[in-house]
Amino acid sequence: MPLSFLQPTFLYGLAAASAPIIIHLINRRRAVVRRFPTVEFLRLAERRVARRHRLKHWLLLLLRTAAICLLALIMARPVLTGSGALGIAGDPLSLAIVLDNSLSMGYQEARAPRFALATEAAARLLRMLRPDDRAVVIPTDGSGPKPLSAVTLTAGPAQYARSLRQAFEALEAPAPRKQIVLVTDLAWGGWRQFTLAQVERVDPQVPVQLIAVGDPALRANLTAKAVATREGGAYKGVPARLEVTVANFGAAEARDQLVQLYLDGRKADQKAVTVPRASGAGMSQVPGEATASFTVISEQEGVLAGEVRLPPDPLAADNTAYFALQVQGTIRTLVVDGDPGLSLASRETFYLAPALNPERTDDAPILPDVVSIAELPARNLATYQAIILANVGELGGELAQRLRSSVQGGRGLIIFLGDKVNPEGYNQGLYAGAGLLPARLRAIRRVAETTGIEPPRAPHPVLRPFQAAGMEALVSARFAAYVAVEPPADPQVRTVLALRTGDPLLLERRVGAGRVWLFTSTADRDWNDLSIKTAYLPLMQALVREAANRTLPALGATVEVGQPLILRDAATAAGQVARIRTPSGATTLLTLTRGTAEAAAAFTHTTTPGLYRVELPGQSQAYAVNPPFEESQVERLPEQELKRLLAPLPVTLIPYRGPEDLARLQSTQRELWKPLFLLLLLALAAELAFAQRLTK
Repeated sequence: MPLSFLQPTFLYGLAAASAPIIIHLINRRRAVVRRFPTVEFLRLAERRVARRHRLKHWLLLLLRTAAICLLALIMARPVLTGSGALGIAGDPLSLAIVLDNSLSMGYQEARAPRFALATEAAARLLRMLRPDDRAVVIPTDGSGPKPLSAVTLTAGPAQYARSLRQAFEALEAPAPRKQIVLVTDLAWGGWRQFTLAQVERVDPQVPVQLIAVGDPALRANLTAKAVATREGGAYKGVPARLEVTVANFGAAEARDQLVQLYLDGRKADQKAVTVPRASGAGMSQVPGEATASFTVISEQEGVLAGEVRLPPDPLAADNTAYFALQVQGTIRTLVVDGDPGLSLASRETFYLAPALNPERTDDAPILPDVVSIAELPARNLATYQAIILANVGELGGELAQRLRSSVQGGRGLIIFLGDKVNPEGYNQGLYAGAGLLPARLRAIRRVAETTGIEPPRAPHPVLRPFQAAGMEALVSARFAAYVAVEPPADPQVRTVLALRTGDPLLLERRVGAGRVWLFTSTADRDWNDLSIKTAYLPLMQALVREAANRTLPALGATVEVGQPLILRDAATAAGQVARIRTPSGATTLLTLTRGTAEAAAAFTHTTTPGLYRVELPGQSQAYAVNPPFEESQVERLPEQELKRLLAPLPVTLIPYRGPEDLARLQSTQRELWKPLFLLLLLALAAELAFAQRLTK
């Protein structure tokens, strides 16, 4: 290890070490020697004593000179300098610098963002290399090696396992010395899912040096965790309630934080919330949460680009959450009552119409228009999105063809049977003639003891309302009669619900661009008690939404940065092209491929948060891409936990906040003033002891 001095000017003080010698020479007595025979015997006797006395004087002079030299050295602050992070001295070095460019690296420190500190440290490392050294820079976004100037801050997570694997691959070539330097903020979020086994290629002989940037005491951060809605869909002119969850990773309560809601770039509303502090630490940390509720009404259909904005804080990248509010038009539904009855309660649609519009308002998502069979010919079917036939008798050939044309054009038809239905007439007019019925009708079958609904085995969009609450309310309905049907001849016909007798209850068939549903029992209580069950309303509304193709949820799908957008459309043939518009305005074309049951494709370039709009043949979709929630936990991973995760790799950690820590990257320094000060004290003590003995 070479020796250097922090204050070399004080080395001039070594010249003062000559002072005792000069003083000794000046004060030295040079007596004239005269020999007296009478005392010669005394001189010979004392010669030995004089020699011993002279030796003590020389030792005293040496101690005084050494004390002055030690004092000068102490003031010059000598240090022993050795190799540091790179091990500069020695054979040529192969170095892989893994540079963290994840979202948390955007955290603003007192001097600069953490990413700026990290690139500063990486640049310093590269400048320290010698001509025969080799280096590669690998960002943690998984994109592979690139020049340092090309590495930019991203909004995604840190892929440590993938980046370390790339680093070990880059160091596979033989080299005298190898080293990996990971420059990171050690934020917890990026290490939650990490295991060394994911790296796959690990060389335990390659040391790993971690340079931790930023202040470990800083952890305050707010983020918009989620945007949700309780409604199944959002409709034009109908209030929709949005709930925004705000998370606090800081150690202090965040009081009166302003949460702002924007739709299509315009501020729609704002609320103030107080978010409690986080509890726990590290892997077990639970952020404090608060909810802000908003009610929005849109007077236009289509996808609205939504944003939730939080007040500025040190990590600005997670202060905005994006969502797609999918506003659909109201569903005008033509309901044909085949049994009007003599009283209101005896109507076939007595339960059906209120189930579609419980509040009976003009701005409801579903607007039923109840008519009799006599009024049906005068209605313009093109003005409706869904048509319901409730226990309607025979339909004329012209009306059946009108229904077929309407369904082929994209509308939905729902048929409820009952005692007014003539099975043979339906078979001739709607099955053989118009080709609408999913199956040929047989006869009315009455059950001596009521039967129930068989629990569904396959999922279906109509049954989605029961996925969370369970199927109990639906399967508990009892049926006393229904119309039996022949097994469907069309393999595309789907049995959505079946009775415990094995007979179909709800069948679905695609006709052109539309669909037809056949419910083999009644819409009222004549043949069953489904209409008085809590499952009746969500089932009827789900049927109408499916029929009208208005099944979009209020909020479009949301994924995190880096996760793929999976585009699916069962109605789209393979080979069709989807047009994807990113938040930056760039357009990408993606070809759909046929999957097991639906066309699918994956769009993987979700590197920018924001709204991604997808145009498919005949429809459009919207996806919101948001920063990963775990990246918002900026608390630093403890050194002990880090070494546990990376064991058995040899790991050392160097804190880095700025230029004052750069020297540690280049070399290790050991100051010698403490041991020299101890030597000075010993020299002074010895000098004092010798001086006292000489004066006696």
